[in-house]
Amino acid sequence: MADNNPPRPGSSWAEAMRTAGPYLHVGWTLVLTILLGVLAGRWADTRWGTEPAFLLVGAVLGIVLGMYYFLATVLRK
Repeated sequence: MADNNPPRPGSSWAEAMRTAGPYLHVGWTLVLTILLGVLAGRWADTRWGTEPAFLLVGAVLGIVLGMYYFLATVLRK
């Protein structure tokens, strides 16, 4: 049996992306803050020979900043 019902308004791919867009942005921001923290920490460790101190500090700082932004954005909506 064929479904001859027309598609519902708002059920298109574009509408789904408009709805999911802000959350995708928050997810990518979380990933990028952690990655930047790790890379900055690794760079500092190689520069000053303090391996793995700054790598760990950068990773923790990236996680904290990323989670802060994530929670602030999600709880605001």
